[in-house]
This record gives sequence, C-alpha cells and structure tokens, in this order.
Amino acid sequence: MYRWIWMNVVPAILILNGLYDILCGCCILWQCETIQLFVYLGSLHPTMFIEPNHSNHPVIRRLLAYWLFTYGLVRLFAGMTEEFYLDIVAAITYFLEAFCYEYERWIGQTVIHEKTTFVSVFSFILGVIVISRPFGVYGYWNLGSHKKEY
Repeated sequence: MYRWIWMNVVPAILILNGLYDILCGCCILWQCETIQLFVYLGSLHPTMFIEPNHSNHPVIRRLLAYWLFTYGLVRLFAGMTEEFYLDIVAAITYFLEAFCYEYERWIGQTVIHEKTTFVSVFSFILGVIVISRPFGVYGYWNLGSHKKEY
C-alpha cells in the first residue's frame, strides 16, 4: 500500500507541480492577454510583491519566470524518473523556495505575508513528502545501493 503511494502519488505530485511551475514561468514571460487562464497564471507569483513597481518591473518578472522554470524542470524530471538523488534535489528545490519566500517576507519585507505563508508552508510540506519518497521506495536511506529492486 505505502509502496504504491510512493511509487505513484509522489511522482504525480512532482510532475503536476513541475508542469504548473513551468507553465507559470512561461505565462510570466509571454504575458498572454487573450487567454484568461494564462493571464491568471502569469499574475500569481508577481502579485506576491507588496509594491507594484516590484511586481511590474520587467527584470524582476523575467528573473522570477526563469526561477520558476528552472525548479519546475527539476521537479518534472524527478517525477518522470525514479532516481534517488534527483528526489533529493527536487526536495531541496522545495525547501529553497520556502526559505527564499520567508527571507523576502522577514528580511526584505517585499512580499504579502498571507500569500508568502501559504507558499512557504506548502513548499515545505511538499519538500518533506518528496524527501521521504526514498523511505517508501527503498525502505530506508541507503546511499550506497540506491537502485530499485522489485
């Protein structure tokens, strides 16, 4: 039962979240005005900033899109493969995302607190789920023998 969850549900989460991040990044870059869903997805991340000059600044928007696209690809590939170390890297992207948003919330004070809290907590939970995937697949952390045996 648990093995099925780790082999099917966690990769599905990674794939869907990776595709979501890539799509959001593309929507930010392209700024499509004709399809309402793309307008919405392209505005989700930039509107986390308090100041409109931050959320509308073209360089900030592009860097945010590249960042989303980069960790979206890592998550997508981690979900499509069953590599032990790629799971670890994907989990690190979630923890890094949570840390960066919390840093901007508390130190930079440039983001909306409610949105940032949601993203940070959600990212942290997904990071814990993804980093625990090797426990479900392999039964324990065994860095020396990470190949799956069925």
